[in-house]
Amino acid sequence: MISENIRQYLEPDFYMDFDRPEIAEKVAEITAGALNRRKAGIALFNFVRDRIVYNFAPDLKDASEMKASETLKRGNGFCTQKAILLAAMMRSIDIPSGIVFQDLRDYKLTQAYVNYLGSDILKMHGLTKIYVRDHWIRIDGTLDAELVERNGYRLTQFDGEHEALFPETDRAGHPHFDVLREYGFSHTLEKDKFDYYWNIFHQKDYSKWKRIVHTKNLSM
Repeated sequence: MISENIRQYLEPDFYMDFDRPEIAEKVAEITAGALNRRKAGIALFNFVRDRIVYNFAPDLKDASEMKASETLKRGNGFCTQKAILLAAMMRSIDIPSGIVFQDLRDYKLTQAYVNYLGSDILKMHGLTKIYVRDHWIRIDGTLDAELVERNGYRLTQFDGEHEALFPETDRAGHPHFDVLREYGFSHTLEKDKFDYYWNIFHQKDYSKWKRIVHTKNLSM
């Protein structure tokens, strides 16, 4: 029996539009060889992590850019766009899913990024939260395997049952990520979160940030 509290994490909405045929078709394709729901969840995680390329300088024209179907069509997205797509795909195989946010310290950011925002803290990093084996776990498919390999990071891997979070160190053992705060768990992208991203991506000097991103291999 599914409780009402859980049910909202299984339904489609404006952002989690897994009722769109293109998402249903892609999920069917990705999970075709999966022997069970756990294997299907792993396949979906790996798809979003690696086939939806991480984009650190997205264009956000309107709220529709955050829809799961739009991120699938683009083939790229920033953290929360990827988190929404992953949550939507998980819902399509009856795994309750939502999104949650963290403030992170990223020790691997280049000085160009630190100079731009005045900090190595990444605010409102979005990731997916799913309900498996009677509890919620966090899974983060933000950084694709190609980016990770190129920069010497550790790949975030999901086994279908346990949390899959950003690693604390890179492959050389140097500090990488620290979680400073976690907040905002919800079944959908709430208006204040969208407004935050809108303001970030429409700053008057955002074009400067895009130039930095397009010329450097930044982590997040």
